[in-house]
Amino acid sequence: MSAMLYVGHIAYETTEVSLQNVFERVGTVVSCDLVRDNFNGRPLGFAYVDMSSESEALKAMEQLNGQELNGRQLHVGRAIDYPTYRPSSRSVVRGMAEV
Repeated sequence: MSAMLYVGHIAYETTEVSLQNVFERVGTVVSCDLVRDNFNGRPLGFAYVDMSSESEALKAMEQLNGQELNGRQLHVGRAIDYPTYRPSSRSVVRGMAEV
């Protein structure tokens, strides 16, 4: 089973390929998603990296948290899976009532 990691404090010039290469030194990377702005396509400075196993994820957190990449120290931790927000049928959104 894979384990998802949150990677923060990423330099804007970092690419998915370069980030994936860093994590592949520690273990097998299932996916690497650099989060981008929907309007201008620029990176937002964080990513999600999915490692192939829990042990590789722990190893990545230990070895890469604080590691410098493109002049910035990476913050590597476990990604938190929040439940999907579903407003109730009577909630108010910015002055417009949902019926």
